[in-house]
Amino acid sequence: MDYEKAAFIKDCIITIISDDFESFEIITTQIKPLLLSKGMIATEEEVASILETVIGEGFAEAYVLSSREPHSTRAVYSPERIRELWYYATKKGKTIAKRISKLIGEE
Repeated sequence: MDYEKAAFIKDCIITIISDDFESFEIITTQIKPLLLSKGMIATEEEVASILETVIGEGFAEAYVLSSREPHSTRAVYSPERIRELWYYATKKGKTIAKRISKLIGEE
């Protein structure tokens, strides 16, 4: 995957998870039109790989959500659990997301 595509996917993921907990399915659903607007496509494996990078770089954390207290608990990310975890931007991620809001047509 080329650098430009990887960087765009990274920005998209950070933006998508910057205001709420999102599942991997929600991330992949919301990222598709953003990629298409740039003439790009990405496999789920590519998105998963970059999500792991986003977490590793401290822009996001993985969580287990529950209807009972506590409603969210930080979890250790692992590729095997990608579909059962939820993702949310850290303070560092939210700061970056403010700078990349143009991704989703915000000016």
